Amino acid sequence: MMWTLTFIRTWWPGMTLGSVWRYRDFMTRKRNNSHLTLRLKPGMDEVMLREYGTDAVTFQEIWLEEVYRDVLHHKPSAKTIIDLGAHIGLTSLYL
Repeated sequence: MMWTLTFIRTWWPGMTLGSVWRYRDFMTRKRNNSHLTLRLKPGMDEVMLREYGTDAVTFQEIWLEEVYRDVLHHKPSAKTIIDLGAHIGLTSLYL
C-alpha cells in the first residue's frame, strides 16, 4: 500500500490519475507483447509504451529522473532541436 501511494505521489503531477494507475499496473505485472497508453499533463497528448524492450526504462529516465533537465535552460534560445537518438520520440516530446 505504501509503495502504491509513493508511486501515485511521484507520477501524478506529470500524468492523469488513470494513467498513473495503468502505469503502476504495467510496472508490477509480467510483460507481454502489448502496449500501454499514458496521458501526460499538462496539455500533452498520449504516449504509447511497448511492454517489451526498454520503453518503460526510457520513460522513467526522461520523466521521473529528468536526465535532460539541464538541457531545458537552452530551450528558449534554441530555434531547432534535433533528437538524433529518437528511440520512440520521448526526448523530443519532453523537450
